Formats: sequence, structure tokens, C-alpha cells
Amino acid sequence: MENFPRETWSSTISAGYFVGYCFGDLVLGLIHYREYTDPVSGWIHHIVYACLVYRLAITKQLSFFLVCGAPLELSTVFLAGGHMFPHLRDDFWFPVSFFFSRIVFVTLMAHEMIFNVVTPPGGTTIYVLALFMHVYWLHLYLRGRKRRVQRRKKALEQEQQTQREAMLTNGHGQKVIISKTTTTTTIVSEGAVAAYSSSVARHSEGTFQLRIKNQQTQPTQ
Repeated sequence: MENFPRETWSSTISAGYFVGYCFGDLVLGLIHYREYTDPVSGWIHHIVYACLVYRLAITKQLSFFLVCGAPLELSTVFLAGGHMFPHLRDDFWFPVSFFFSRIVFVTLMAHEMIFNVVTPPGGTTIYVLALFMHVYWLHLYLRGRKRRVQRRKKALEQEQQTQREAMLTNGHGQKVIISKTTTTTTIVSEGAVAAYSSSVARHSEGTFQLRIKNQQTQPTQ
């Protein structure tokens, strides 16, 4: 890195685009998606980076800044893609890319800055602090992912319990009745259910007619 050019036209354009993106994101977020503009990762992050780019532009260190910072945004591609297209969200590529780009890469670059490269004042400190911040972010993500897995597991168990407590029809035209208080399964054929219902109806009708007949035959007091 000590032989890397300190300033090129491409680095100037790229850094200018980055600053424009930061301010554009804040303005559009303030208008259209204010609830998603986080104070730390939004306002503070964008303003601090814009000021950092301005300072590095004065000292002609923009190329150095892009080499150290651009690879860190690899994981952002997967994160933003998952937010914009939820059906493409994947719990594998984002944490893996985050680990390699924001922890492994930053660790190697921090070692390079500390021992081999003369950096702008405070540059190494910022990079080391960023490393600890990335470790903390990964910890939060993994903890949130664990909670999401537990919620999905609990929802699946509740759905299975509801299905077990419901009356289902199997492929042989039989009703499977599963009680809430027992694990015993009773299989009753459709014909048996119909015959039982008809028998109950006839019994009720006969009892009603017998009561009417008895009332008619009773002597008047």
C-alpha cells in the first residue's frame, strides 16, 4: 500500500459520488423513508464520512480512502437487496460477506496501517474503532437472527398443534378426530356418522310422539 497512488481522477470522481450519495440518502430519507433513517448509521455515519472525504481530499489521500473503504460495502449489497426484494433475502451471504469484508479485511488493513503505512492523523484510530463496531454489529445481527429462528419455530409448533386439534379428513373418506386432552386418535367412517345421526333423530322423534300420546290418554282431573 505504500506504493499506491495517493490521487487519481477516478478516485476523485468515486469519492465525489460517495459524498453525493450520502447527502442524497439523507435528503430522500427525510422526505420518503424517515422511519428507516437511523440516527447512527444514517445521519452520523453519512456526515462523518462526508467530512472525512473532504479532509482526505485536501491531503490527497482519496485513493487510499477508497482502497480501505470500498470493499467494506460488499455486505451492504446483500443487505440492501434483501430489504428491497424480501423474497431474495438470504441469511447466509450477508453474514458471510460481512465477516470477510468488515472483520477479516479490516483486521488485515489495520495491521498494515499500524506497522507498514503512514496514514493521515487519526486514520488508524478510526479504522480500529470501525473494527470493534463491526464486531458489535455482527453480534447484534446473529442475536436477531437467533430470535427470528425461534419465532419461526414457535409459530410452526403452534400451527402443528392447531392441526392436531382440528378435525381432518384422510384419503379414505374418514374423519379423524383428535382430542385436545388426549393423544388417542379415533377414526369414524362417514357412513357410521350418518347412521348415528339418523338414529339419534329417530329416537328423538319417537320420544316426542310418545310424550304427546301419553298426554292425550291421561284422564282429565
